[in-house]
Amino acid sequence: MSVPAWGGLFYVKNALTHETYFLYQAVDLKPKHYFCFLKTVEFTTDESALHFEKKQQKFLRGVESMKIYKKIMNALAAVEKIVLVISTLLILVLTVGNVFSRKVIHRSWSFTEELVVAVFVLITLLAAALACREGELVSLTLVTDRLPKKLKKPSVILITVLSIIFSVILFKYGMDKVITQLQNGKRTFVLNWPEWIFWSFVPIGSVCMVLHFIEYCVDECAKTNAAEKNDMKKEDK
Repeated sequence: MSVPAWGGLFYVKNALTHETYFLYQAVDLKPKHYFCFLKTVEFTTDESALHFEKKQQKFLRGVESMKIYKKIMNALAAVEKIVLVISTLLILVLTVGNVFSRKVIHRSWSFTEELVVAVFVLITLLAAALACREGELVSLTLVTDRLPKKLKKPSVILITVLSIIFSVILFKYGMDKVITQLQNGKRTFVLNWPEWIFWSFVPIGSVCMVLHFIEYCVDECAKTNAAEKNDMKKEDK
């Protein structure tokens, strides 16, 4: 019995019956979430075995693409977390410093209001985007929790589509304001900074929300598919 192996796909050939058994196993779709698929297929001709091998190559390419996609999304989430930490610290320093200056030195930092309000917008949108990634946004699950298993995935897809539509509208509104501010050359009253810088936080946050909505939908669909396959295996047993 020969066992040539490559990638995540391998096959076992019976030297007596000349039957080929193909098996494949994969893949880490999300950190700490592993979905393994094991399938055995019997072939009596080389043509059918070759056809199966091509299908598995396509499957493994999809797996590699998913792993690359997850790495990109993890990197994006890491950047968002760093920005959130820096922004929160900035607001803390400005707010406490302004109170201290007003009470002790009797001078107010007039620029803090403009900066704090703008940074709060960025924090709100980026935090919402990270919450989208884990499905932790505030939601009413009274209906979805009562749905049968077959409707779980369609409901997730529908919610994702509606959420993306909202994010796209928010992105369009933000971009319209950015373009308008660029054309007008309007600047803030105290800092005298271009106002489009602050308004750009809205489309940036909207894009992050769209990406994480899609990521959550893909993860949930993968979990649902894995659960369905496990149920089918249990029923076969």
